[in-house]
Amino acid sequence: MDDVRDSRITRLLLFLLAAASVASAETSSDPFLSRKEIVLPPRSRTIDSVDVTASCGDIGSGRRFAIDGRSADWQGEPTWIAGTGRYDRGEYVWTDYPYDDDGTGSFQYPGEGEALIAEAGTIGKASPRQTRYGSNAADVVEVRVAADDAFVYFLVRLNFLNAVDSTVVGLGLHLDDDPSSGLSSWPLGAGLATPGIDLFVTAHGPCAMVSDGADGAPIDDVGGAAAVGTADNVLEIALPRALLGGAERFRLVGGSGLWNPTERGWMKVQATPRTAQNASDQPKGAVTDRDPEVFNLFFRGDETTAEGCEGSASLREECQLGTPRAFQSTRQHQVLSEQTSGAYEVALDLARIDDPADSSDPPLLRRGDEHDFTRVYRSRVATEGVWVVANNAAVFLGRYQPYAVTLPACLEEGDCPWPAGKPPLVVLPHGGGQSHLGSAPRASIPEGGTDLYGVETAYAALEAEIAPVSVRPLGRGQRAPWWRGMGEADFLEVLEDARTRYRTDRERQVTVGASLGGYGTIRLASLYPDLWSGAFGHCPAEFENSISGRDVGN
Repeated sequence: MDDVRDSRITRLLLFLLAAASVASAETSSDPFLSRKEIVLPPRSRTIDSVDVTASCGDIGSGRRFAIDGRSADWQGEPTWIAGTGRYDRGEYVWTDYPYDDDGTGSFQYPGEGEALIAEAGTIGKASPRQTRYGSNAADVVEVRVAADDAFVYFLVRLNFLNAVDSTVVGLGLHLDDDPSSGLSSWPLGAGLATPGIDLFVTAHGPCAMVSDGADGAPIDDVGGAAAVGTADNVLEIALPRALLGGAERFRLVGGSGLWNPTERGWMKVQATPRTAQNASDQPKGAVTDRDPEVFNLFFRGDETTAEGCEGSASLREECQLGTPRAFQSTRQHQVLSEQTSGAYEVALDLARIDDPADSSDPPLLRRGDEHDFTRVYRSRVATEGVWVVANNAAVFLGRYQPYAVTLPACLEEGDCPWPAGKPPLVVLPHGGGQSHLGSAPRASIPEGGTDLYGVETAYAALEAEIAPVSVRPLGRGQRAPWWRGMGEADFLEVLEDARTRYRTDRERQVTVGASLGGYGTIRLASLYPDLWSGAFGHCPAEFENSISGRDVGN
């Protein structure tokens, strides 16, 4: 029965994609796509962002970057593909996986899951702990490295940062290939081993420590500087180049966690189980007392959209999906469980990062030769944090949002059967309890796999017959906001980002969804009929009258 259903859906998509839209998408009735930023009214915001900077050290004026906790002077263009990096404008820019900050698999932030505090005229405000950590304060979305004749510069951008002393970032530099020299473990209680680190920087608000052995020194004492800023959610570092001992290349490892400003070290993650509400000032959820305190390892490029098995508690546990607020972190769980950073590192060439004219790496279409992968975009909706709500789901409020992309293999080959020489675009809103990883091209149970919602044969049929670009938005949550409010914004932003990145045919755009995704398809196709040449809602969920108003303030 499922194979028949998939076949019918596939044939319907082929028909819809071959048709031309009734109205031109160039004259969209949607005003949202023309706005530069969407600021929610105070009544709708559970967490109010702050703008605070703090710093230590002074490298003087006239340097390549001002170490001020702002990111405007960093100009390199990211790949915007999770798990990849590129050189651009003399910067190395790494794009990390958004919402992968769950350590060994179940780390829980202080305040996570706490109920909103009633406030007249609003949907409620987050607790002080949730306001400080946002259930997201160690989620790195970008790492940048550059240099000039005197310094190596680092910028680490987080998806959430509301306190200058909440978060810690560790960066380890291998200056040679000798694993027996230097440090064997990360300083200040990180609990992580990386043999052969020659120089380690521990950045925290408002300063940083530099270590090349048992002892460390504040970065300002060795001629460098550090800064943190909560408006751009960044930590900046200027490391004196002289400390590299003349090395022209180095390998970099890194990770992030929570900072303990009282004990001046990485905050210990308690080896106690997750609970519905973490009403303590300590993170918890470590499997053992030996678990590292690292929430997010950098430079991982091996997570997949088919890490799998959304749909039931037993399958989630089997496939190590981790917390309800994390995605694409299965391999991170495995490596951190061994108290090591594993093979996750990037090799950098100083000659390329001290030349602002070096932009030799072209933009990427996909990650390697992957059929399905994750893109990232910067949202126009000015919110941040993660709100873990009822039924073990979460609302993802960060400015940096993921969406899944399936690209046809014929894209680079130039032999796709596109009616207008441009790829058609399919947008698939997910069902309830799912995310952008739902409906990935993986085998379903009827296809011999273990996934409840996999549609591998349907993707294969599309690939063989018409080869569209298919995208799957997160919609800001697994359930709420039900493709309304911020969920609607995410749907439209993903549509715009994908058709800009892949120059899709704006006369051949289709939206298809089932269950909650079917409701979203009907709603959004009705609101914006000029965007679509076709829409198909399969077994749509009924309208859930005011869940958006109750859960996300819309």
